[in-house]
Amino acid sequence: QTYSWEIEKADLMRIFLVYHFGGIYMDTDTECLKPFSAGIADYSCVFDQEPFAQTRVWWSREQTVMNNMIACIPKHNFLKYFVQNQKKDKPIHIQYKTGPIHLNEFLAAFRHGLSP
Repeated sequence: QTYSWEIEKADLMRIFLVYHFGGIYMDTDTECLKPFSAGIADYSCVFDQEPFAQTRVWWSREQTVMNNMIACIPKHNFLKYFVQNQKKDKPIHIQYKTGPIHLNEFLAAFRHGLSP
């Protein structure tokens, strides 16, 4: 069985590519308001964060990472965990199947040493 929506494939492919090669991925509609600072080099994996107000209103969460900007070293442990634990039987809504909410569920499980 394959993922039926192109966005599902794109959501996963961006992470697979950054996992394998490392580097920075950004959606074409992402606007940088400031240059990346040297501080980004202090981290081995960085994701964009959804604005606080949107996170609270849309998802009833305190914090939500997004998949529109990913910067990681090759073979980062979190991306490895994400790639190795994909399941196609997730709920129908793309946000929960391959999108940002899916990513956040994996991040929470990874931080606590749990299975996704």
